[in-house]
Amino acid sequence: MEEAVQTLSYIYFMKDPRSKFAAYTETRRHDEIVSKIFPSGEFEPDEYVNRAMDEYCRHFSSTVLLLGAARESVAKLTTWLEGIDVEHEDYDAYKHVQILEKMGKTVNGLKELEEAAKKESELNDTYGGVIVDRYSE
Repeated sequence: MEEAVQTLSYIYFMKDPRSKFAAYTETRRHDEIVSKIFPSGEFEPDEYVNRAMDEYCRHFSSTVLLLGAARESVAKLTTWLEGIDVEHEDYDAYKHVQILEKMGKTVNGLKELEEAAKKESELNDTYGGVIVDRYSE
């Protein structure tokens, strides 16, 4: 039973946009979740877990899918920015400053997307495939 709960927790934390690990890259997310959930610190998803994760994501709205892609892009952008060599002969400080100035728009856009996804999840009137109404709460 404990193993089943750990596996379901892994699926949730890996794929749900409300997960506290959602902003991490997939590799880092996997490592963090495994270290927190599995006492041995080791877990590799098998065919069944991968299929369950695919099914979990199958009904995501376009907003949630865009949010996931945006979060992955931010992680890649972070890596790229960290790799800029200011001593390289092709380095252009002016372009660098322009990029940094535009980062505010990127952050605001990501916040708006996160808020839209959160509102969407709050408005969802189904829970586990069961329609929630005043009699079933």
